[in-house]
Amino acid sequence: MYEGADSKERYNRIKSKIIKKYSNKWWFDVHKRVKPTYAAKSRLDKQALGNAASFAAQKSSFLGGIVQEQLQDALKMIPSE
Repeated sequence: MYEGADSKERYNRIKSKIIKKYSNKWWFDVHKRVKPTYAAKSRLDKQALGNAASFAAQKSSFLGGIVQEQLQDALKMIPSE
């Protein structure tokens, strides 16, 4: 994941390297996972806890379980196959 002014150029460089080294089949597999992965990353960024809440979640098994459950739900958005 790369965010910046030249992100499209970097994306295209990575695309050409994957196609050159492996094939179009690999590229299509990577490409279909990019959007769900970005969505999961955005969801995790939006759910970021502050310092106090993060500390409380580390010390409490109940709050820690809730945070862990939210993390797992976001990671399930990424396709495995």
